Amino acid sequence: MFNVVNKTPLRAVTSLFLLILFIVVLLTLCWDFVSSHIFPNTTIGLYNKSFWENVLVEAHGMVFDILIIGVIVVWLDTRRSIYNERKNMINELNDMSYLDLHEVNHRKIGIMYRLNKIGVMNFNIDELIISSVRVSGLNVKGSTLNNLKIMKSLIVETSFTETTLLRADFSETQIKSTLFLGCNMKKAAFINATAHGVDYSHSNLERAKFINADVQSSIFKECNLREANFENANLRNANFRGARYLKAANLLRAKCLDYIVVDDEIKNELKSLRRDIKGL
Repeated sequence: MFNVVNKTPLRAVTSLFLLILFIVVLLTLCWDFVSSHIFPNTTIGLYNKSFWENVLVEAHGMVFDILIIGVIVVWLDTRRSIYNERKNMINELNDMSYLDLHEVNHRKIGIMYRLNKIGVMNFNIDELIISSVRVSGLNVKGSTLNNLKIMKSLIVETSFTETTLLRADFSETQIKSTLFLGCNMKKAAFINATAHGVDYSHSNLERAKFINADVQSSIFKECNLREANFENANLRNANFRGARYLKAANLLRAKCLDYIVVDDEIKNELKSLRRDIKGL
């Protein structure tokens, strides 16, 4: 319990304030009982009933001082410390963004995790390289990460929301339980990637490359798929409902279209061109 209370200075001073407030208010409410049973009408020097009454009155002022000087000042100082810590981590992340070293890439991911913990989900870094790492549980929102490179990595339970990822490279990366919602991913590359069940809904995937990618059961609802390249891709169970600029000719370049979900117009065109597609 002591360790929990003292986890942060703000929590410690707030706990102290609440404890003293409870004791002072309790003694004030029960003063008749306390003065008659615990402090009977006896005098030892200056220690008499009147003295303890004055001490209790002054204690209310002390509680107010703890609130103003302790809780509020420590709260402001904590906010300043968090701001400085956030600024320093963002600067460090920017400084080593272009370095492609195994240890440095792990450090960059660690910094992003720590920023997430203090509420930072916005990252504006061009040409960030975090290849050959494991990314799990990271949240990125409203960010600009153009030319991001996460190649030969593992991405699990991560979300990218309303993020600009122009020319991002996820080649040879394994992606699981991950979201790309409302992202601008023009010219993004998922070459030789494995991305089962990934949700790309409402994203711009114009001229994106899914060459040799395994994206079965992925969701491309309401996506812009103008000139998207699915050459030799596995699109089994993929959902393209409402996708814009999607052409049957581009889908036919995939190696598997079984049980694909598309709008009726595309479905009829695929049926007329290919008889071997299951589930159409």
